[in-house]
Amino acid sequence: MPVVSGTDIGLDNTCKAVSSLQEFFGKGNDSKTTLKGALLAYQEALKQDLSLLGADSVLAQQKQERLTQIEAYLNVVKHLEHHEELECLNKGFPSYPRPLEGMLQDKSGSNLHSIILRPTRQDAYIRSEASIPLFSVAHDSEACQRWDTQSLLQKTLIDTYSGLRLQAQNVTSQLMERVLVRLDQVGQSDFDDLQKILQEETLALTGIPINFNQDAQGKPLNQERIKQEIFLVIQ
Repeated sequence: MPVVSGTDIGLDNTCKAVSSLQEFFGKGNDSKTTLKGALLAYQEALKQDLSLLGADSVLAQQKQERLTQIEAYLNVVKHLEHHEELECLNKGFPSYPRPLEGMLQDKSGSNLHSIILRPTRQDAYIRSEASIPLFSVAHDSEACQRWDTQSLLQKTLIDTYSGLRLQAQNVTSQLMERVLVRLDQVGQSDFDDLQKILQEETLALTGIPINFNQDAQGKPLNQERIKQEIFLVIQ
């Protein structure tokens, strides 16, 4: 079961903290891939496979066992769908279900932990505030009506490392940095500006002329096509 959106670290104040839970249980208004939907699709695929296999085959027996298991999972999911503990995921500002908050608070018996950091731009709405974090930095809080907090740790880190400048080592990272600087200088820019800047900076950095107006097969590259490609990937 996903606890946060993200592969390694879930950030509370990105409003992604509970979006994976919403999607998992089919809550909220933007649930595209739910646990129930995935199980139903797998169930249908198993039934289709079984219709093509002989009843006495070893593979058919294995698939029948999986089908029985999937049907048991579906019964559990159907029971959970309308459980009152998940209603918190339907709110405009969703929160973690209470059992999950209990796991976050249990430092001795749970391996699910949280920390509260201090970004430069704070978000005072902290969903995991009641989680008894393993580590926390002074942070504004809407729930506690705590404002204008000061963090000595944050100030020390900023003072110590603000002058540090890391240089990108690979060509791709260097190109991205150069393009971002150019775009920042231009201010308002469009897709054509981006293609032009990419061509200029690639040539300046590598000495290799690359035409960003077409792909490797010579087909035109424009903003509409990029949008379509991104849409297909998301789907």
